[in-house]
This record gives sequence, C-alpha cells and structure tokens, in this order.
Amino acid sequence: MYNGQEPIRQDVFKCLENRPSILKAREIGERIILKIKKFIDVFVTGMTG
Repeated sequence: MYNGQEPIRQDVFKCLENRPSILKAREIGERIILKIKKFIDVFVTGMTG
C-alpha cells in the first residue's frame, strides 16, 4: 500500500487462519483489501467527525 500497489490477494490469504474456498476467495479477498484501504485512508486523510 505504501508504494501505491494493492496487496496481492494470495498474500492476504496467507495471513488468514483458514483459506477461503476457491468459489469465495475472490469475493473475500476483495472485501479484505477494501477494508485495509479504508483503514489506511483514515490515517492518511485523518479522522473526521
């Protein structure tokens, strides 16, 4: 994320205890990457409220 590239989905799956099934891997991987982006964005743009 720091160099402007998204993490590779396979690397994200290595961090999980249980790898998702082949049928759900894409959906779950994209959802995790989106949440990572949102989490990092809070620290880049700051918290508002």
